[in-house]
Amino acid sequence: MDDNSPYGKGLKVIFEILVDAALDGARCPTTSGKARDGTPTLREAFEKRAPPGAAFYANALNALAERGLIRIEIWAHNWRVVEICGGEHIGRRTKESPLPGARKIYKTVTAETRSSS
Repeated sequence: MDDNSPYGKGLKVIFEILVDAALDGARCPTTSGKARDGTPTLREAFEKRAPPGAAFYANALNALAERGLIRIEIWAHNWRVVEICGGEHIGRRTKESPLPGARKIYKTVTAETRSSS
């Protein structure tokens, strides 16, 4: 990500948040609404880490998928698992859902699916 715009800087921060979650085996931050398990929302995590001049991008997960940096699996109960597809941690994934019966993936978002929509 070479984009030095406020949104480009913001995407870089969000990608780092997702990589850290994958490396820690943590849940992917929620995109809206507080998770029952206390996982911060993506905006909350962003606000703790963002340098001056970085702008939050509400559609960041899709933008990162479109760039081929992540793959998103959306499971039952809207649980997201992100797989890192770019950088030095390719293949690392965020935590899978521990909820009984929630291990069904109903949508996958990748660079290919984003470019075809």
